[in-house]
Amino acid sequence: MKTKHAILLGIVILSFDTIVAKLNSTPKVIIKDKLPLNYNVHILPPFGIVIQNEDADNEALLNHELDHWEQYRKNDMIIYYIKYITQQLIYGYEKMLVEIEARVKSGEKPICINNYTECV
Repeated sequence: MKTKHAILLGIVILSFDTIVAKLNSTPKVIIKDKLPLNYNVHILPPFGIVIQNEDADNEALLNHELDHWEQYRKNDMIIYYIKYITQQLIYGYEKMLVEIEARVKSGEKPICINNYTECV
């Protein structure tokens, strides 16, 4: 019986996330003075993009995060988070496929696509 409830809950969560993703075609951008762990920006599906105040005008950074938002919308929240965390553990931040895709789509310099930390 517990398995049926878990499956049903999973279906409800994925269905809800799919509806939210469709509604959130344009994410809310939230500006904060400081973000944890020395990050400039976080994408937090389905809530929006949180960006540090000093980077609020950084169009390239925001475009990169919008590409991640599109990845989230295509995959749904749970799948997006699983992909992101799994790829980070397997490849490391520099070589993550979701990061490389976002770097390419946002038009970053070719040298930065595979060597991102050298460019920031």
